[in-house]
Amino acid sequence: MSFFDTGSVNLGGLDEEGLPGGVDFVYVNSFADIRPKARVCERYGLAPSIAVFEPGFLRTAIAYERAGRMPPGAFVKLYFGAERGYLGEGKGGAAFGLPPTRRALDAYLEILEGSALPWAVAVLGGDVVESGIARLALERGGHVRGGLEDYAGPRRPANAELGREVVALAKTIGRPVADPRAAAKILGIAAR
Repeated sequence: MSFFDTGSVNLGGLDEEGLPGGVDFVYVNSFADIRPKARVCERYGLAPSIAVFEPGFLRTAIAYERAGRMPPGAFVKLYFGAERGYLGEGKGGAAFGLPPTRRALDAYLEILEGSALPWAVAVLGGDVVESGIARLALERGGHVRGGLEDYAGPRRPANAELGREVVALAKTIGRPVADPRAAAKILGIAAR
């Protein structure tokens, strides 16, 4: 797989005053930057791993799919920003993206309507299971990205513990957990 991010965004959280700041990082992927990434994926048979930080990222990915230019094996990760971080009320949350709510997921799923792209949810700076967005995604046929890279919360779990929480949730909903071979099949990635 290869990264294939389809938009730009100011990434960062809220500072001690509750204002966007603390980190001054603009993640830039212009339309002119995106085309060569698609060509590299096509040329080398790389499956695109598409990070969606804002709805425009997804609209661009869908445009590539509709034009027949989305390389095979593409996988969309819908990143939701935690509404509140763990620095105190109104502090430390994400200053980008949609919140991890049913209505926000509905907005993304409306954009995905008619698309064949498999998708997953993640909560940056929060807890994907505790937020409830993991359950909503699994109930609607999506997948879940979890782990310490995204997690922020009052607990200090191990990465394996976060993984077990997603597996347990999937079992309660009746969704099988994909092993590497099943994941490759979902994505349409040829075995090597």
